[in-house]
Amino acid sequence: MKRTVALIITAAVFAGWTLYNLITGIAGMSKSGISQLSRSPEIGARCEISSVYLAMEVYEVEHRINGLIPTGSEHFYFVYAEGGTIPFLIKASPSWYKENFDENGLAKDTVTLMCEVSGFDSDSGHKLGELNQNLSSLGESVSTEMYLNANYRTMYIFRIAAGVSSFVAAAAVIVLLKLGERSGAAAKAATIILIAAALFCLADLLVFEHL
Repeated sequence: MKRTVALIITAAVFAGWTLYNLITGIAGMSKSGISQLSRSPEIGARCEISSVYLAMEVYEVEHRINGLIPTGSEHFYFVYAEGGTIPFLIKASPSWYKENFDENGLAKDTVTLMCEVSGFDSDSGHKLGELNQNLSSLGESVSTEMYLNANYRTMYIFRIAAGVSSFVAAAAVIVLLKLGERSGAAAKAATIILIAAALFCLADLLVFEHL
């Protein structure tokens, strides 16, 4: 009885997680509407940054479980474009930087970025205030409330994958409920699928969201 209740609760949790990931992932990938960047954009708006000629990493956020186990990091870049300095940090991967810029931060070729406007948390806002003190000597500053996420497609793809994974996990729970206490290859396979799907969902929550 306890095992059945535990499996039902697990299935309910995975069902909610599935809906969240699938809805937000599909909605994010299907969203359209690229516009010119303004100084007061709306969270979730898409914009294009063209003719970027200089970039430098100025802020990195490391994520850890209980302050010990690393689960990923986020890299933010201060960017100059021909249209002027971008007043928002751009979140992008180190591989993007290495591919498009040399060791001095100069663009190797024409660089265009498609981004989604996202919001900083309160801790980042405090640290970015210190960054702005250093940038003020250059006559520059960046927003402490919003940034431009160039990794948004990867984030939504992993959400969809996590949604599918949790759907598979829920199906595995149903199989285990139907098999009951009977042992066999099917029950063992369902258990393995459930564990694998649960681990992927955990990775999505702790790691993939920070890519």
